[in-house]
Amino acid sequence: MSESTEPESTKDVTDVRPEGASVPAGTAASSKADGVTPPAPARRRKPVLDRKLAEAREFALSALKELADPEEIGEGHRVVADDERLVTHYFTSNRRGYLDWEWYVTIARAPRQSVPTVCESGLLPAEGALLAPHWVPWSDRLSDDERHADAEDGAETDGAETDGAETDAGTDSEAEAEAGAADGAPADPAGDGGVDGTAGADDQTA
Repeated sequence: MSESTEPESTKDVTDVRPEGASVPAGTAASSKADGVTPPAPARRRKPVLDRKLAEAREFALSALKELADPEEIGEGHRVVADDERLVTHYFTSNRRGYLDWEWYVTIARAPRQSVPTVCESGLLPAEGALLAPHWVPWSDRLSDDERHADAEDGAETDGAETDGAETDAGTDSEAEAEAGAADGAPADPAGDGGVDGTAGADDQTA
């Protein structure tokens, strides 16, 4: 009785692929078949708060005063690390109508540089802020009676446009006849080249 010469790493591996299907190299299935465990996806570590940027409160505040009046900026202040050498300073908003909103100034600095740079600033709603309701299309806000009245108004408008088009066509015909009379050419009501419905000179000669 001969012993199996199958490599130990490939034993007891169930192939669930359809018959004839190939597994690209480097995939999880091929790695498993090769006895290699694929590496786990790298986890992005939480950014570390940059001390120099966190201490630049007055710098961020001076940049914010170019956007808002000093009395609109409250005393509340917090700092959040967005990324490496990138932080956002938040200030309480005292602007009328913007209760529970926050001013923000995002600043950054280059490696081995201590002078920060302002990236952006503005006003954002915080938790509990008063926000406008979600926008609803005008057609969805109509009642059944309003929809019916709107449909009737649309039908009347379409009818008026049709009548206006017919009137314009008649006016254009009259204007053309008057223009021909002004040039000395008699009107041709029959439209066959003759005068007053009679045949033209060329037809009579023929």
